[in-house]
Amino acid sequence: MAAPHRKPLTEGALQQGGTQLVSDSNDQEPVLFRTHVRMDRYRAQVLILQSLVSIVLSYQVLFTPQTILARPVQEILVLGLLSLIAAAFFLPVRLIESRAFTIILLLIDTAVTSSIIYATEQSGSDLYLAYFLIILISASMRTLRLKIVCSAAIAALYGAMLYLSVGGALFFEGHLIRISILLIIGVVYSVMSESLEQERRGKLTLIEEMTERRRAEEALKASETLLRALHEITVDTADWEQRLRRILTLGCSTLELSTGMVTRIDGEHYEIQQVVSHDSKPPSEGRYQFRGSYCEWTTRSREAITFSSPDQSDWSPPSGDLLGTPQAFAGIAIHVNGAVYGTLSFSSMAARARMFAGYEKTFLQLTAQWIGHELERKDAEASLRQAKERAEAANRAKSEFLASMSHEIRTPMNAIIGMSDLLSEGSLSPEQHELLGILRRSSTNLLDLINDILDLAKVESGHIALEEIRFDLGEVLDKATELMALRAQAKGLELLVSTASDVPIGLIGDPQRLRQVLLNLVGNAIKFTDRGEVAVRVTNDNGASQPGTLRFAVSDTGIGIPSEKLGAVFERFTQADGSTTRLYGGTGLGLAISKQFIERMGGRIWVESSLGKGSVFYFTAHFGVPESLSAPEASPGIELTGVQTLLVSSNEGSRRLVEEALQSWGATVSATRDEMSALTLLTQTEGSGSPHRLLLLDLGDIDLDRSPNRMKLIKTAKDYGVTVIVFVPDVRSLNIRFAYSLGLGGYVTKPLTKRKLEQGIGMAIKRSTDATSHDSPDTPPEPVQNGAILLADDSSDNRFLIQAYLKHSGYQLDLAETGRVAVEMYQARKYDLVLMDVQMPVMDGHTATRMIRDWEKQSNISPVPIIALTAHAYQEEMQKSLAAGCSDHLTKPIRKNILLNAMQKWIKQGPQKPHQQINAMVALP
Repeated sequence: MAAPHRKPLTEGALQQGGTQLVSDSNDQEPVLFRTHVRMDRYRAQVLILQSLVSIVLSYQVLFTPQTILARPVQEILVLGLLSLIAAAFFLPVRLIESRAFTIILLLIDTAVTSSIIYATEQSGSDLYLAYFLIILISASMRTLRLKIVCSAAIAALYGAMLYLSVGGALFFEGHLIRISILLIIGVVYSVMSESLEQERRGKLTLIEEMTERRRAEEALKASETLLRALHEITVDTADWEQRLRRILTLGCSTLELSTGMVTRIDGEHYEIQQVVSHDSKPPSEGRYQFRGSYCEWTTRSREAITFSSPDQSDWSPPSGDLLGTPQAFAGIAIHVNGAVYGTLSFSSMAARARMFAGYEKTFLQLTAQWIGHELERKDAEASLRQAKERAEAANRAKSEFLASMSHEIRTPMNAIIGMSDLLSEGSLSPEQHELLGILRRSSTNLLDLINDILDLAKVESGHIALEEIRFDLGEVLDKATELMALRAQAKGLELLVSTASDVPIGLIGDPQRLRQVLLNLVGNAIKFTDRGEVAVRVTNDNGASQPGTLRFAVSDTGIGIPSEKLGAVFERFTQADGSTTRLYGGTGLGLAISKQFIERMGGRIWVESSLGKGSVFYFTAHFGVPESLSAPEASPGIELTGVQTLLVSSNEGSRRLVEEALQSWGATVSATRDEMSALTLLTQTEGSGSPHRLLLLDLGDIDLDRSPNRMKLIKTAKDYGVTVIVFVPDVRSLNIRFAYSLGLGGYVTKPLTKRKLEQGIGMAIKRSTDATSHDSPDTPPEPVQNGAILLADDSSDNRFLIQAYLKHSGYQLDLAETGRVAVEMYQARKYDLVLMDVQMPVMDGHTATRMIRDWEKQSNISPVPIIALTAHAYQEEMQKSLAAGCSDHLTKPIRKNILLNAMQKWIKQGPQKPHQQINAMVALP
């Protein structure tokens, strides 16, 4: 077996209670006195007793006159006795400590003593014989009690012999002394030998404890080293294959085996997934027969299988493995998710010198468990990745389907709503007006439903990403409420918008989502209110800890919501009245979508309602506040200090809103509900020192030619030199024509806001000062005559609709059915603006736009404004249009005024750099 590259762990390592005895040739034993020869107390005991015996016997041999031995024999006996003493110094400790040595030594002493006694004819030496007999027998006894009993028995036997030797006569005093001395010597020897024996046992116990402690310390160090190595591998972030090779290398080093491998079972075969070997012919990775292999043999047991050599194995290892028959083996099954995955095994073609220790088997178990857990984690990650990919694919398919459906539905909706708008501009009978109104309302409801479904799908798929751009809060409020104004007007409702003076107007956030939330809440308020008003109020959130957190309140005077339904109105597909007989339609998606948007803007939404009296929907949202505020309403505004102003409006909410705005600019306000009261005030103050200089008249829905009182009030005001400004429902109101024909100062469209009032009043005062008669800023500007427009759209209905929109505008319109044709026509003629449909056959609008931009760069031509027209309502589509080079992006269905305003805006700006801004204009009535 090749030597492993790493030093194996100490054999005495301790792992989970398993121990291995480690011999230490350097163990030091206690010494009795300093000498170059080691001596323990038991050796000293033997030497002392042997020396005493030798001295006594030498004396008898050399100095007893009755001896019959010759002088040379005497000297030989004495030298023999001294040699026994000298030999005791050099004999091994274990030999001297053995009981057999003690018995043999005592037998020799007894034989020599008996021979000397016989040779010297010393009959009095029988005491020595009895003494050595006591030592001989007591030395063979294992307990102190037996030693004393034997000593007493020998002493009694000696007394009996003395008694017989004197012929049954009484003992002499010397005899009694001999028996007593013999008994005392026997007891003393027994006690001394037992004491020395206990001391020897204590010393051995101490040595064993010290050895055990040293063994445990070595085992702990080895265990720490191994665990540290395992920890370094398991926490490493390296590649899985690299960590597995390190584990196998560590196993070969720890187990002192040459080959380590991990296998995976696949039916009737197994596959070597990783192998580390130090053999000259290592096994190659591949597939092998499972049956009859060591892999199959290992999987039969949940415990580790080990043998140091085949003849020492408790199992019958297979003999037909294609990889050969190892002489030493250690293996264990790997379990993944409760099932056998494969095996972890180590082997060598040479037998091991020692048996496998407990900590080595534990190492196998821990390593197999770690590999199993890692494989489970990899499987879980793979499953999670596949599930994520499937979910993403499903989301993409869902998004593509919704986008496609949106395009397919919005394309005909564009024609339906556009044609309805065109029809409304013609002369129609009352019945035709009613039928057309039904058509327009149904189209609008269908468009709202499409928008809600698309928004819900985007929220659920996580495609909603909030923008962080600078915007004007007043502009967002104006646009949101203007879109709802027609609905409010159709139901005879007053729509009010107010903003607290301390609210920052310049903000950073997502104006598109904020406007969508406002549209949902205001639209719901209008839908569930039959009379009265709908009000939007914006203030700072006093409970917020940082600036930029605003509180919005949308209130109505509608039907209200039952208290038990308040918590459910923000759930999807849920309405306060879910019965089949409900009066109000809808999907119940608007509030659920709004709640999602508000939470993403760092706020919350809640509702307070009283059944039959109305509801108030509150929501908060956090926006960034730039360091340099651009807040028109935070500025002083127009200067009206001391200006006497007469306000006439039948709606209390409108009067309160306008009066607050006028007073903030310094005006002195007189407010009335009707025209006759206003005429009286106007006449009374004219003769005084402070006549009225400004008249604000709310016309409502009644035409001026049908209201003689209003005409009289306006004529009187004009005669007194009062500047007259009227409030009209929308820019299409016929009252605007009457106002300009009468030479009024101007008009302000509803819903009224402080921003609109400031612009309208300021322009009227400027006109009065300059004595000019310019149109109101709200009047749509006249388009540039003879502008060349290129329209690219594959839908004949859409082309016809755009032609109808521009029929009387003075624009010259050229048509292209595909993007490729549009590119060719643009290269052949100069155009002032391009209307580009996004989805077209042959070449789509984005590709055509990019080709136009590339051609402009190559030809050194200023970029023409390109407005993308698309039925895709996703924010991502708007970003794609911007990235392709479009200047603007309009979403179908497109209303006439929105299209004309966008065209006029870009034509007036002229050729410029594209991508300046994207305005997502969703056409809602």
